[in-house]
Amino acid sequence: MEENTSFIPEIYIGENWNWFINNYDTGVKARGDDGITPHIGANGNWFIRESDTQVPATGPAGPQGIQGPKGDKGEPGPVNIADNLDTTVEGYALDARQGKILNDNMKELIKVDYISQQISLIPSGGSNYNVQIPYSVPEGRVGYER
Repeated sequence: MEENTSFIPEIYIGENWNWFINNYDTGVKARGDDGITPHIGANGNWFIRESDTQVPATGPAGPQGIQGPKGDKGEPGPVNIADNLDTTVEGYALDARQGKILNDNMKELIKVDYISQQISLIPSGGSNYNVQIPYSVPEGRVGYER
């Protein structure tokens, strides 16, 4: 008779959570007892149960890293351009052409006299309204400009 040297034991975990070998209960638990699991609290510290250990879960901040490469140019954001000079909608801007029209119109309506330090408002088709506005005359300004 030949001797069988290739015996493979049957090892498993039983219903009582012990290790079994060939249907023999070893009495050794296959699972440890519930322990205390540390966790990181909302403040970033280690906690054991409900106790804050006052130990940060992260180390101190390191030095600033080197700047990375420049990224690709992004898509332009939304631009709200007013299509007239009468809009009162918040968040709209004038483009350069509209700004020039507004500036030209203002020059037609306002005359600044640097000698008498008066600003005249000239409504279309009407007479002048003189308004005394205190201001200092800029250096080199003489007379009036429109």
